[in-house]
Amino acid sequence: MTGHHRVFRDRQQPDSRPVAYGYARMDETDHEAVAQFRRDIAACCEREDLRLVNTFCDLGDDGSTLARPALANLLEALKATPSAKLVVPDLNHLSPFAVIRSALLLLLHRTEHQLLVAREPNGKLDDFGVTQHGVCIGQDDAEDESS
Repeated sequence: MTGHHRVFRDRQQPDSRPVAYGYARMDETDHEAVAQFRRDIAACCEREDLRLVNTFCDLGDDGSTLARPALANLLEALKATPSAKLVVPDLNHLSPFAVIRSALLLLLHRTEHQLLVAREPNGKLDDFGVTQHGVCIGQDDAEDESS
């Protein structure tokens, strides 16, 4: 499936907060949905006191492969920023297919980055009073958070 990708650069101001990158993947090109996903990612970054630098988006991609332009750019950005966090609206944005999603989680694990799910407030109560969580990628991150 041929699609296209977009990179959204958020305002960059001198800031000492930890860096975060956003990622969204969509089967269709729906600009209203993309805008909502960007708001969800930005809200998560604000809630977690992170500085959102870029949001990478693969449009027109069904998530059935790892070969995605925005995903490749995201992985390069994560390699260049070892302490950065990745924020996705939900895990289906990595892929709706468990085997592909697992492969991506393994790639993220190798870069030892933390993955946050924007629609899950990472241990805080959401609007419905349900406690949600983030997904920690990499042993070092997990040990640091439990200390």
